Amino acid sequence: MAEKRIIGIDFTNNELRLVEVVQKGKGAVLEHFAVGEIPAGVFAAGKVVEVDRLRSVIKDLLTTHSFKGKKAILGVSGQFGVTRLITLPK
Repeated sequence: MAEKRIIGIDFTNNELRLVEVVQKGKGAVLEHFAVGEIPAGVFAAGKVVEVDRLRSVIKDLLTTHSFKGKKAILGVSGQFGVTRLITLPK
């Protein structure tokens, strides 16, 4: 059976946290964990206003820490939370 990999993404106004969990047998294993700083000005009034800068931070962390998953779960809090499917950069 192929491994199932899921990337968890959680962020605040100034910090991004990524985890990669791999299903192995009947359990799950934490394969990767990364924390990065989100530059000032990326968010304003609870919204992402500098998409390219946020994308760059996410991509850099995924690459630097050798994440391999293609599917992600995003944690969003507050009144602007919505559900969207996204494709992660290769």
